[in-house]
Amino acid sequence: MKIAQYGTAIVVLHAIANGLHGLAHIEIPVALSVLQSSFVGIVIFLIPIIVQVYGSMGIARDDKANRTQAVLRNYEFFGAPVVGIVCMHQDLGVADALSVGMYLQTLVLCLTARGLGTCVEVSLAGYPEIIRNELNIPPELLIICGLAVGYSDPDFPANHLHISREFVEKNVTFLDH
Repeated sequence: MKIAQYGTAIVVLHAIANGLHGLAHIEIPVALSVLQSSFVGIVIFLIPIIVQVYGSMGIARDDKANRTQAVLRNYEFFGAPVVGIVCMHQDLGVADALSVGMYLQTLVLCLTARGLGTCVEVSLAGYPEIIRNELNIPPELLIICGLAVGYSDPDFPANHLHISREFVEKNVTFLDH
């Protein structure tokens, strides 16, 4: 890992590595194999999308080593120079969570309109206490996700991928009255 390129992510990645041992407050080296075996299960629910993304990068489904490296790029924030952590106060409800999501979408669209690339990092939500401790986020704030911001690499194959979507009618029921 290049410190200059990934300086923002090092603290969180280091904390996640330590947190896997239950020692987020103690600095210890952690072998990459520990990280690899721990993060592979996170992506199971996204298999159809992942197949498309990995396929664009030339990574076969049975290529565990390269798939794991691709997953770990999430925790390096894909090399983005700016990372934000999106939080919501614990006393707010589901409707407020929708507002946070709409705000995040608006922010992403505004950044995109200004030529910046973004990636919403939901994978971070799996490690709230580590992120909270490393970034001094108060306990009353729920960690929703991260947001990587930077300029997209035009040579990275997955940046040209257009993920297919289901038809609206498959996910929405329209009622006629």
